[in-house]
Amino acid sequence: MKKLLFTASLLACILFLDYLVLIALGCSAFTCGAKDGFYCGFYCKFAIGLVFTSIIGGIYCVKKLMHHVV
Repeated sequence: MKKLLFTASLLACILFLDYLVLIALGCSAFTCGAKDGFYCGFYCKFAIGLVFTSIIGGIYCVKKLMHHVV
């Protein structure tokens, strides 16, 4: 049960940090005058890539960490 709670907490923290990065990127792009093309193109692809990479990396790190704990 502790492993499940730890894993869920770690992944939640990683996704929250991704959320903060995306907020900072979106706000700074808006301040610099980004138009719809930026948000529909680069921003969406970057967000999907960032979240996907974070989930895969988080799962890999948790598996590696849990292997050493057991």
